[in-house]
Amino acid sequence: RLILRLQPVAVLGVGGYASAAGVMAAGACGVPWIIQEQNSVPGWTNASLAPWSDLICCGFADAVHHFPSLNAEWTGNPVRGRFFSVGDVNPAERVRLLVLGGSQGSLFLNQYVPHAVAQLRSAGVEVQVVHQTGRRWAEMVTTAYADLALDAAVEPFLGEPWAALADADLVISRSGALTVSELAAAGRGALMVPFAAAAGNHQEFNARALERAGGADVLLESQVTPDRLADRLLSLVTEPERLVTMGRAARATAKKGAAGCIADRLLSVGGVA
Repeated sequence: RLILRLQPVAVLGVGGYASAAGVMAAGACGVPWIIQEQNSVPGWTNASLAPWSDLICCGFADAVHHFPSLNAEWTGNPVRGRFFSVGDVNPAERVRLLVLGGSQGSLFLNQYVPHAVAQLRSAGVEVQVVHQTGRRWAEMVTTAYADLALDAAVEPFLGEPWAALADADLVISRSGALTVSELAAAGRGALMVPFAAAAGNHQEFNARALERAGGADVLLESQVTPDRLADRLLSLVTEPERLVTMGRAARATAKKGAAGCIADRLLSVGGVA
């Protein structure tokens, strides 16, 4: 009923079960449709619907190879233009560490990172920390840093994440598709800990794609202990030139203008551009 009422010239499906009904309805009504696959490896919905789509717009270059013989193109994932305006990494004397848990925060990172930073200090390495926690865990993380006598800026939410990235030399983060795309656009290397329960393990695939390009170091949840996380951080923060190289490698994977490109393709298949 929605397709018939709106009479769209084309439909864009962005994955997930909710989008399947929309693009299938479009097909039934003779409306052309495009899939936008955000992750490095396509999810079940997009993989199943891809053979009948007019085009697959891929957020990662790697994803194109998962659609052999189909009309797939690397367009990149849409991110705000301000991420592309972030300057190159210029490591401070005390490396600036940004912890990103996503808009809701990451309990896993919130629990482990303060203790890893404390071990860095015990090894004689001081870092500056900005830790984005998610609103529900801000007090817990603030208390953890205080108990460890560490000075850290704890932020429940970052309204301008591009500004936080501009002030960071290294990022610790999860590896959702848009997080990876924003890091690439800003030219920031990262130590990534993929969310182990992500559907189809897509976060690890995203992280590995950036790791292969030289823009990330990956540590799986099953591998993380405070000691191991501290060791991996130590190897990164004591090599400022490596941080610069990782940032450049990450930026090389970014695709500018993704939103406009996808919009153009959508209008094209709809016959109005």
